[in-house]
Amino acid sequence: MMHLERRAGKDKPVIEKALVELDGGMFKAFQAVRDKWAYLDCYVSPGPIQFSGAASDELNFMVQAPDVQQLIAETDAQEALENSGKRFARKIELMSELSQARVKDVPEIPEFLQKGQFSISASKKSVP
Repeated sequence: MMHLERRAGKDKPVIEKALVELDGGMFKAFQAVRDKWAYLDCYVSPGPIQFSGAASDELNFMVQAPDVQQLIAETDAQEALENSGKRFARKIELMSELSQARVKDVPEIPEFLQKGQFSISASKKSVP
C-alpha cells in the first residue's frame, strides 16, 4: 500500500492512490452483501496484528479477498440473530478467530487469591 512520491523536491512515503476494481474479488464480496450491511451490525474488529497464538495466521482482506459464499452465510446468520429479538446475543461462530480465543480463555487465578490469603488496607494519598 505504501510507496514513495516526490513532493516539494523530497521523496515522501504515502499510501498509493488506487481506484476500486469493480471486477475484483473485494468489490464482488461487498456487492453481494452491501444491501444487508446498510442496516445490520456486521463487522469484525481485526484488532492489533497477532504475531503468535489465535489469529496469527489469519490473512487480511487486503491480502486475500473473502470467500463470497461464506460472507453471505455469515451475514444471513447475523440477520437471523438480530431478527430473533436477542439483539445483544453474539454467536461465537460469527466472531473472529481472535475474539473466539478471548471468549474461551480462562485466566489463571493466583493461588493466594483463591484461598483468600490476602488483606487490603487503605493508604494515605500521595503525590507523585
